[in-house]
Amino acid sequence: PNRRAMPRLSSLLAVGGLFILAAIVVMPWDVTIARWVRELSIGGDLRRLIHLSESFAYGLTVILILLAIHAADLSARRALPRVVAVVFGAGLAANLVKCSLARFRPMAMPPDLDSWQTFVGWLPAVRAGGWDMKWNHDLQSFPSSHTAVAVGLAIALGQLYPRGRMWFAWFAAMAGFQRLYAGAHFLSDVLLAAGLSCLLAVALRADRIRRDSVFRPSLG
Repeated sequence: PNRRAMPRLSSLLAVGGLFILAAIVVMPWDVTIARWVRELSIGGDLRRLIHLSESFAYGLTVILILLAIHAADLSARRALPRVVAVVFGAGLAANLVKCSLARFRPMAMPPDLDSWQTFVGWLPAVRAGGWDMKWNHDLQSFPSSHTAVAVGLAIALGQLYPRGRMWFAWFAAMAGFQRLYAGAHFLSDVLLAAGLSCLLAVALRADRIRRDSVFRPSLG
């Protein structure tokens, strides 16, 4: 079983590295891409679907999903602690980076900034003199914790239910695009978050989720 799991971890590690590399590559064009995405003319049900896609990345919605799995799938209960670690660990990792480096959100940045000027500085909470002063929601763009949670959830659910992997990946991609479309994040924020989630999933041995979920009936 371990030999079979290793290629999956190796693939996840490679995908995470590619996401991070892509984030670095697109970063010089972040502002241009953000403006282009926000100017897209999308209306009706498709626009509504994009905004609803955030639910796959929203913490409380994710908790409801996990509670539903706990109630409906007895075989998955043993794996849920690792699932929770992969999903919310990804969000925590993204938030730790936010605390280290401040960046304007696309919706809040001053006009005429280039992509590099959207970064404000290191350790913003400390240098601002407190959490509630200059460093606020408008400067918490890098990276996207919503996307980190969505990708972590897609990885974890893909281990629990392998036949749904493509759907879970699609849901995570839609959640990431919603962050772009809403002006909450730049493309590099989303890509870096996805990469962090993949690397954390490797560190937490997400490949063991499937093994943990095997139902073992009580002998008593």
